[in-house]
Amino acid sequence: MSPRTKIPVRCTALRSVNPRPPQLKVGILSDIQYANMDDAAACSGSKRYYRNTLTCVEQAVSSWTVQNVNCVVNLGDIIDAYNMVTDTSEQALQAVLDVFDKLPPEVDVRHVLGNHCVCHPVERECLLDKLGMNCQTKPEAQETGYYAFVPKDGWKLIVLDGCDVSTYAWNKEHPNFREAHTILTNNSDIKLLPDNSSFRRLLKAKRKEDIKESDYIGNLQGLNQRFVFYNGAVGQKQLEWFDKELDDAKAAEQNVLVFCHMPLLPGICRPGMLLWNYDEVLDTMHRYTENVKGVFGGHVHHFGFKRDDCGIPHMVLPAVLETEPGKDGHGVIEAYSDMIVVNGFSMPDMVWNFGSQRRKQLGTFSQTKRLASPAGV
Repeated sequence: MSPRTKIPVRCTALRSVNPRPPQLKVGILSDIQYANMDDAAACSGSKRYYRNTLTCVEQAVSSWTVQNVNCVVNLGDIIDAYNMVTDTSEQALQAVLDVFDKLPPEVDVRHVLGNHCVCHPVERECLLDKLGMNCQTKPEAQETGYYAFVPKDGWKLIVLDGCDVSTYAWNKEHPNFREAHTILTNNSDIKLLPDNSSFRRLLKAKRKEDIKESDYIGNLQGLNQRFVFYNGAVGQKQLEWFDKELDDAKAAEQNVLVFCHMPLLPGICRPGMLLWNYDEVLDTMHRYTENVKGVFGGHVHHFGFKRDDCGIPHMVLPAVLETEPGKDGHGVIEAYSDMIVVNGFSMPDMVWNFGSQRRKQLGTFSQTKRLASPAGV
């Protein structure tokens, strides 16, 4: 990556509902999906501002610089899959990374793998290297997309890879592809089960506006709608690693924030956007409810908030791609010993108290105006 250079600052969220300094500040955004193409409508009808995403990231960098965040987490889908049509995936990726590089050098920038990230014809090792994911101590082989880090004492951030078991992140010989193909064929009668090469052919053969939700969902009902190819699962090795990371956090008396591109909680989004084995991940997490203080996802493109049955708050971030020009597509997590404050996204502040003091649920997906909208495919 190129050396980071400073840019003029712009801050739209210099405030705090708490006079105490937070223990940790994390800049967050999701679903940038940059492509050098004209604005277009998604199959849901919502507008997508492809070129404006770079401006949104510039604004985020400016705001985070003024707010002195400790680190930044991009929750996946850094570029759009349609870059494959024009063979511009590497150029698009570099354009976004060049903007992130304008953050102060002391700000740690971390990335989460999303379905749009790993479906491109960019070698996986090269992709992980560009995203800075080969520089950490890996739990398994270098090809893994999950990791944990400690940005400040007392706080551990765990990044899960929801594309771990999928048909688009691996070649057909890889065991993760074969496992994903088995999951899909056992749970769905949908014929569209593409790997990388067939997905690229699909994109080139059809105009984006001609792709309908029925092409993916078919006759799937209820929570079974999650068994579509653009979702994925957390593999068994990753689950075991996740449990160990949480157990270590418990022993070290660390608070934990969990990040995954695909949402983990039914009811926070449409069923068709959930991680395939969300239940296994929740079961693992619920053994450490005293430590896990918040879960953050993307993929859906629209805001969502809900607490799970153990009281852990889950938030789905709105997409940078569908952020209107002039509005903010980014936010900041302010973490305290007894609460989390999320500000930004051109929305009111959200306060999550720990323990028995819990604020009323805010803006759950079922209360938004876009309930019927299919999301970030």
